[in-house]
Amino acid sequence: MKKRFARLILKLSGWQISDQYPAIKKSICIMAPHTSMWDFVWGKLYFMTQGIKPRILIKSEMFTWYLSPLLKALGGVPVYRKHPVGLVEQMLKYFEEADEFTLVITPEATRKPVEKWKTGALRIAKKANVPLVLGKMDYKRKTMGLANMYESIPNDLDFINTLKKDFIGVTAKHPENFNPHYEQ
Repeated sequence: MKKRFARLILKLSGWQISDQYPAIKKSICIMAPHTSMWDFVWGKLYFMTQGIKPRILIKSEMFTWYLSPLLKALGGVPVYRKHPVGLVEQMLKYFEEADEFTLVITPEATRKPVEKWKTGALRIAKKANVPLVLGKMDYKRKTMGLANMYESIPNDLDFINTLKKDFIGVTAKHPENFNPHYEQ
């Protein structure tokens, strides 16, 4: 029922799903570009069509007394950006304890323009030994799906530049806030 509802909302909104999420029990999904709160809504609907209940890293400031129950129900995990120590270990614990676990991370970590992407997703994927799936939403073409998938993560942190190339040509909701061409 949820899958059909999500498909209907996406269809009525003009969105098309270009790729199905891989049938794997555990993964990290890097979603890009992330320039609007709408990215969360469309991304959540995409995962609903796939029958996946992802966990999503959200800045802790959003977890107010009135929003916290809703965000947690939607799969939100608070990130304390002023004190990010322990986030990798916290996520590794989730991967170890769950039979199925999909973690969604936006490498920009904000909707504003950034000079470099965060590399936490790479560290978590490497330590948890899970695939890294690259998800994309292209607002110009109104398509969502996969940009690529990597079964293993090299030790080279410059690998983030390889990932950025997979998003060249993808149009963000606010294109001025997304640039996958820069170097780390």
